[in-house]
Amino acid sequence: MPLKSKLCKILKADQIKCDPIHRYSFARDASFYRLIPEAVVQPENNKDIQALFKFANQNGTPLTFRAAGTSLSGQSITNHILVDISHGWKSIQIKNNGEHITLQPSIIGGHANIALKKYDRKIGPDPASINSCFISGIVANNASGMCCGTLHNSYNTLHSMRIILPNGSIINSAHPNADEILKTNEPTFYSRLLDLKHRIQNNYKLSQTIRKKFSIKNTMGYSLNSFLDFESPVDILTHLMVGSEGTLGFISEVTLHTIPNPKFKATGLLLFKELTNACTLIPQLNDIGIDACEIMDHSAFQLLQTSPEFPYKKNIMPPDGAALLCEFQSEDKSHVDKCIEIVRTIVSVDDLIFPFAFTQNNHERNKLWTLRKGMLPCHAGIRKSRTTLIIEDICVKVERLASAINDLHSLFRKYNYQDAILFGHAKDGNLHFNISSDFSTSKGIDNYRLFMDDMVHLINGKYNGSLKAEHGTGRNMAPFLEDAWGTEATQIMREIKYLIDPNNILNPGVIFTDDPDCHVKNIKPLPPVHPIIDPCIECGFCESYCPSKSLTMTPRRRINILRELELLKEQGEDPLVISSIKKDLSFHFKDTCATDGLCSVACPVNINTGELIKLVRKQKRSDITNNIALFSANHFQQTTRLMQLTGKIADGLGGIFGWKYLKSISKKINNCTNRKFPVISQSMRISSSYLPTEEINPNIKNNLIYFPSCVTRHLQPGSNQSVRVPDRIKSLCQKAGYSFTYPKNMPSLCCGMPYASKGFQMAFNAMVNRISDSFKKTIQNGENIIIIDNSPCAFTLKKYINQIIGKDIAVLDPIEFLEEIILPNTEIKHKIDSLFLHTPCSVESQGMTSKVLSVGEQLAKKVYTPPEPACCGFAGDLGFYVPELTESASSSIKTAMAIYGSNKNYCSTSLTCEMGLNRTTGEVFQSLLSIADDCLK
Repeated sequence: MPLKSKLCKILKADQIKCDPIHRYSFARDASFYRLIPEAVVQPENNKDIQALFKFANQNGTPLTFRAAGTSLSGQSITNHILVDISHGWKSIQIKNNGEHITLQPSIIGGHANIALKKYDRKIGPDPASINSCFISGIVANNASGMCCGTLHNSYNTLHSMRIILPNGSIINSAHPNADEILKTNEPTFYSRLLDLKHRIQNNYKLSQTIRKKFSIKNTMGYSLNSFLDFESPVDILTHLMVGSEGTLGFISEVTLHTIPNPKFKATGLLLFKELTNACTLIPQLNDIGIDACEIMDHSAFQLLQTSPEFPYKKNIMPPDGAALLCEFQSEDKSHVDKCIEIVRTIVSVDDLIFPFAFTQNNHERNKLWTLRKGMLPCHAGIRKSRTTLIIEDICVKVERLASAINDLHSLFRKYNYQDAILFGHAKDGNLHFNISSDFSTSKGIDNYRLFMDDMVHLINGKYNGSLKAEHGTGRNMAPFLEDAWGTEATQIMREIKYLIDPNNILNPGVIFTDDPDCHVKNIKPLPPVHPIIDPCIECGFCESYCPSKSLTMTPRRRINILRELELLKEQGEDPLVISSIKKDLSFHFKDTCATDGLCSVACPVNINTGELIKLVRKQKRSDITNNIALFSANHFQQTTRLMQLTGKIADGLGGIFGWKYLKSISKKINNCTNRKFPVISQSMRISSSYLPTEEINPNIKNNLIYFPSCVTRHLQPGSNQSVRVPDRIKSLCQKAGYSFTYPKNMPSLCCGMPYASKGFQMAFNAMVNRISDSFKKTIQNGENIIIIDNSPCAFTLKKYINQIIGKDIAVLDPIEFLEEIILPNTEIKHKIDSLFLHTPCSVESQGMTSKVLSVGEQLAKKVYTPPEPACCGFAGDLGFYVPELTESASSSIKTAMAIYGSNKNYCSTSLTCEMGLNRTTGEVFQSLLSIADDCLK
């Protein structure tokens, strides 16, 4: 019986993905390994997990859990059944005034911190991927980060946990009698954990080894320290789960102790002439109580020169130099100031390239941290084609940091890793190194194998350090588990695995392996596909921002499937597989991409997958459709009249037959026409073109050009809005003392975005030429500021305005219009109580989030936003043709709205976003311009 047929007996059909497009697009994670799963399943609750465990035990089919897929050592891929938990599992409960937080497994770490923000608290772990990785991955890998150290990692901040064991038992350690329940329900299991505890405690040498291993950061193997740190088997079990990498059970809920999020922070960058002097300072900084201390060797710092944020002269650091990025945090500002002064007394000016300074300005602090976090994209951007970027981490005693760095540098030279960089969390002795390797040849694989052998011998032998500090054992270090721990400790770990998972159904090949070469097998090739996406390192940072993530594909999976197709062609694989993927590619890859560009905001390499989708759409356009679009652009005024007529017909049919019936009929036509016909579920609100008269005052020198978007000209406002957006613009200008004129031939103009996003390049070029002619005539009067009432249109115009006009012209988004023109020149009469602000993708892409909040806070007493950049999924007019994209995309916005409670005012700065959110949330969103106009009355 086929695997899908078997799985359909325990899960719903739509929870099971066995088609090639899903299997191959899930074959890669953030690591440098690749495995093709037999099936991808998406469980929704504990019963689904229990059913999967029963199925796996009965059929001998292993399971591998995939959270966000940001693991760097191949923990979230498999050639068996991949269990994707990204759908659902998103409950957050805050308890004891923020001192505890209970999280389901697919909550993003950064979202937990946003929920805790009002309590001035946060979770302890702070990995670099915190805005992408799920809490289950954070706990399962015992992830730490820049400030976390060992004190605040998952192991030491764990309060309680709900676990589903491979035998189907559910253990909830939050229950007051959890230990007795475990003893009653699993007596053999209970007694064996106690036996192991006594065995370890009675072995002095082994106990000392465990203590030493965990005195520094260590995620190699299981948390054997739990047998020494805890008395009850239930506590031992829950802490064994921390760092177990999905090999012992499923964490269906976790409660963590939170820690304070200090109010005052100061950050400074110290550049040293000698690496040794930088490392010598670190123990002294630890004595002061430094919260973060990031080291960058010469190669790492030199690499940052490619960043546009790099503020120093090139080649400022000598070959033996190093940088320390330091931060102090406290609830007491005077304590931070005191720490900085102590640093001045212990750092010799002669050791530095130039005098250092600490800053407490958040903008300046963020620039320094952006520079540090830019190391990965800078490195990824320079790697050679077809090479793989490998990111590993080790840990040594802080006192031996300089020696370890020098020894690693020697290894890089020995194995000709010329582009190697070394950086890390210096206060913990935790070093990361990046190397790029060509695994397409046996020579490259052998070179990496020998390098790893030497590196393992160095860290284990000379330094008695950790082979893995915070990334988990994974496939890359599994062959070296016994080298790191010795035979006895490794045997105990194997006994734990057999005790809890006797049939080895959970994540085989991760942590334990009998293959000494598994770390150089199943290496993922990275064939060139297109310059836009070739720099992708498949980290998955983009996925949480993607509006289609729960419907079809994420940017990473879109890139994955293109690479897999290229590999299938190169390797001459089954043409039926290729045919199947291509058949499904249109909907999953092209048709459901919102092309909003948010992926580039999250991407460490700034890849905008939407730009590639636009190119694909352009290539798919026939001469007939291109000519129709060109005719539409050349006769835009007539096109809008046709839209108006279409809207009237739709409204008439809705009034006669009812909207429910019209939705049903239009949906059937939509399916039959391959989504070329819109799904009409309510009034399209299309009216004749509307513009108020120009605001012309010869006594006012502050003249603006107002370019009203075609959507605000032709779409009526929502049910609670009697005043249209162009009228709001006129009112705001009057209050601020500005006059405005429209561009010449305004009814025939559009920013061109509808044509560009659909791949109609000729039509877009025609519209751009028309705009160029219009503005060249308009700006003769001296105006050089253009205001636009719709954020996506403003973003589009900004991209080409100076090229077509040939002089500096400022294009202001509605946010910039309010911040720079209106608010400084008006008086706010009253603030509204609360405001929920949706920020359009175009605003996020320009990095204007802080401006949005600044404007919102001037208009409202409380301002709420979604926890991350959240596309509404309407994507211009795509929401009419793929309404399920809008519904799926808005789920995170609806979740945020539920968390923040009821608000009277919901707004955005894009009319199409407002339309989409009105449909999916049931609330009425209006323009922020309307809110501002009302507050200024």
